[in-house]
Amino acid sequence: PTTVGGGQSSPTYAHTPVLLAEVVAQLDPKIGGHYIDATIGGAGHAVAILERIGPTGALLGIDRDASAVQASQQRLAKYPNATVVEATFDQLIEVMKAQGWAQADGVLFDLGFSSVQVDDPKRGMSFASETLDLRMDRQRGPTAADLLRESSAEELGDLFKRYGEEPLHRPIAQAIERSRHAVPLTSGSQLADLV
Repeated sequence: PTTVGGGQSSPTYAHTPVLLAEVVAQLDPKIGGHYIDATIGGAGHAVAILERIGPTGALLGIDRDASAVQASQQRLAKYPNATVVEATFDQLIEVMKAQGWAQADGVLFDLGFSSVQVDDPKRGMSFASETLDLRMDRQRGPTAADLLRESSAEELGDLFKRYGEEPLHRPIAQAIERSRHAVPLTSGSQLADLV
């Protein structure tokens, strides 16, 4: 397996995929087929797909989370027909071309984030977390704490409305702006209490 981008060490990435049998039945991988797991995570779906396609098939896994890439590479090391790459959805065609793939027989997108990401306190994805990060790819972009500190109330309100569909986006953004001058928001619990 190969990696594109920078990796990070991570705690054990033990994640049990939900509805594994049902997802694999819907995808219906065939022996010798070429399949993509576009959110490989801990490789739970990938292992099931690899078992179905056999050694003549191929699996390409991508994930934007460097910890997931590292964990899935380790888990899939015994499968020479599996390649895992750190990439985002919009890079999928580019990654396919780089791996010599013109097409795939099926693609799995298991959207969202996993309990592994929520449960890791360093990720700052929980209201109980003492950090406030919220990034899937911890190598790119500002943290949530950075955004809360540097964005105007109008920008924050727009973010909450667009990405959180929050009906009270303006009052929450204004409360954050008033509060952050006294105490910087650096934890999920602080933000939850303020909201």
